[in-house]
Amino acid sequence: MKVIALSICAFSFFTACSQAHAPTDFAFKIDDYTATVNTFNNTYTRHGIRTQKNDPSVFKDTTIVLQLTPGQNDSIYLLLGQTGFFTMPEKIAAPCQGREYPSGEDNLLVTANGQTKKLLIADSQTM
Repeated sequence: MKVIALSICAFSFFTACSQAHAPTDFAFKIDDYTATVNTFNNTYTRHGIRTQKNDPSVFKDTTIVLQLTPGQNDSIYLLLGQTGFFTMPEKIAAPCQGREYPSGEDNLLVTANGQTKKLLIADSQTM
């Protein structure tokens, strides 16, 4: 019975992506070594910007406001549904010949229709 309930839950979460518009609670956060896009708080952060021209060791994160249009949110939401994001496992090991630089991990967090899904994509050396 638990398997059926989980299947129905996953199916309803996934098929909701076929609707024409993203739900009102749709938000996502993409986080990796170099940048973070966070529509939960409407920001874009670039990690490790050099702040002093004469000293290359001084870095800081720089954050700006990023407000996506409803059409942009709809497009991203539909793409997530088309790629099967909501039915993917929580961790995916990307095949690689060695360690990927500068980032070996990318995180994607999505909320839609009252549910949250997190996905970690890492090179096979990291996992």
